[in-house]
Amino acid sequence: MVLKKIIKINDLLYSKGIFEQKVYNDTVVISIGNITVGGSGKTPFTVYLAKVLQEENLSVAVVSRGYKGKNRKNAMLVSDYKKILIDSPLYSGDEPFLIAKLLNGVPVAVSKKRKHGIDIIADTIGLPDVILLDDAFSHKSVKKDFDIVLIDGSYNISNERLLPFGHLREPVENLKRSDFIFVKDGIYALKNNSWLRNKGYDFNFFKYKIEGYYNLNFTEVDRPTEAIAFCGIAHPDDFFTKLKEYGISLKEEYPLFDHFSYPKAYKLLLSEKVRKSEFLYITTEKDMVKLTDLPVDIKEKILYTKTKIKTCKTGVDKLVEAVHKRINKKRRS
Repeated sequence: MVLKKIIKINDLLYSKGIFEQKVYNDTVVISIGNITVGGSGKTPFTVYLAKVLQEENLSVAVVSRGYKGKNRKNAMLVSDYKKILIDSPLYSGDEPFLIAKLLNGVPVAVSKKRKHGIDIIADTIGLPDVILLDDAFSHKSVKKDFDIVLIDGSYNISNERLLPFGHLREPVENLKRSDFIFVKDGIYALKNNSWLRNKGYDFNFFKYKIEGYYNLNFTEVDRPTEAIAFCGIAHPDDFFTKLKEYGISLKEEYPLFDHFSYPKAYKLLLSEKVRKSEFLYITTEKDMVKLTDLPVDIKEKILYTKTKIKTCKTGVDKLVEAVHKRINKKRRS
């Protein structure tokens, strides 16, 4: 109840202009976020959308909070239009660093205040056609052209309660602020999300598929039949289930905290376990970026998965069309 009142007051102050929103007239700003805590596929969807927009001959940049990163500046560039500018995810956070590695020609900036992230791009390398704000649905200090909300389709979020008693960051009715809704496909996605249609929301499904397996030497390998799985993501069981769906028998499963930092002591322990094990170890690409400094002799025994987003073409086509229209409108004004 307290959080709901705070959110309403905050919304009111922005709507009345008491809190200022920074407006960017030379770029289209798109937020990719959710209304629940935990993973709903924001990072892979951000990568996917950036590639879609690049295919439309649009220049793109990404601004992220840099969660768990140790950057103490107002803003920091992780990459520019040509190359990655830092050596590890220690300062940027794992997700921005991964995004920078996966996207060629897409600058990535981190800042707790999204406007500072946009400003450092504008001031140092120039604004692109489109700025993607990773995990920014609840952030209102920047005027956004479009809000994309991702929903985990594996459960019915309309039954959830606000933090700290549930998983909701905002009341479900705040979905009315969204321009596009994409539901991550789960076994019960259709049943769990019928309430969206009942409330008049238009939405599309998306899912991710594993498209390859690589060792820490970045060499593609065959899908293992048996493995020991570990990961530090919001919903590790989703990763373990996905591996099983692809026919991998998991001998052990080690769920870690989301954004697990892999301190030196843990890496030593992991290295010893891998050396002694008869099985390969397997993790996510998000975890991989924090494990590249492991000893050479075990890099072939630790695999990571590369994933790809599959979504409804109709929903993405509508989004791309809306982006082009907004770009043309801004250029005329």
